[in-house]
Amino acid sequence: MLSLFWIEFIRAWKLFKRYPMDALAAIFMLLFLFCGLFYGAEYLANGKSQFGDRLDTTVVLYVNWILVIGVFSGLSGEIQREADTGTLEQLFMARVKMPNLVMIRAFANLGVNFLITMLTLAIVVVVSGVKLNYPLIAILPIMASVLTGIGLGLMTASITLLAKKAMGFIAILQLLLIVVMVLPFDTWSGTGQALGYLLPITSSAAQLKVMMAGSVTALGIPHLYSMLSALLYLAVGYSLFSASVLRARRLGNLAQY
Repeated sequence: MLSLFWIEFIRAWKLFKRYPMDALAAIFMLLFLFCGLFYGAEYLANGKSQFGDRLDTTVVLYVNWILVIGVFSGLSGEIQREADTGTLEQLFMARVKMPNLVMIRAFANLGVNFLITMLTLAIVVVVSGVKLNYPLIAILPIMASVLTGIGLGLMTASITLLAKKAMGFIAILQLLLIVVMVLPFDTWSGTGQALGYLLPITSSAAQLKVMMAGSVTALGIPHLYSMLSALLYLAVGYSLFSASVLRARRLGNLAQY
């Protein structure tokens, strides 16, 4: 598996270097969205910033969303590209099981997604003038968000595998991820908070907000719950994609690509 991961990692970087304009276009679109949010809020407030001391939190959540949608939409994009080039059926005949191959590709592509995210973050910091005080322990909720994104990506990849094209549906889900990330999970209690852990990325995003405010300096039980929720989404996504692979073979859909 390690050798396959290394091969897929090299493949991801070679594709990145071969088609750099795609990465630049993605960065431009993400910056365009942020500038629309940032300057649009200032314009509506007659030149006064509406973020105040929450600008650093807004930037961190936005960058976290970029990283999540990179792994989320990347899985369906991989299925779509293999189908368009006519190599999808060949992947099903490989020695490695298709669900395992897609999972390994998701982790191998993290390097490219991380680079695009960091480049976007650097430009956003320059544009907004924000000063980030990023605690090291924030790595855990970010990891939970990424694992959840991979799990959701496997779910949508199963839809893409059976429906052949679902990029419009995936674009809608990307916007919904913004909604679940900004939910006030940190103000919920009791049953509401327990159910909130079942929402994708909501708890980990809330923990990022608290950490950026300097209110949390050590990891605790809530962070463990967020990680367990992320692993649950990963397991469910893997199971659904495995089931979709069996169904696609049973229906003979692969020959129709």
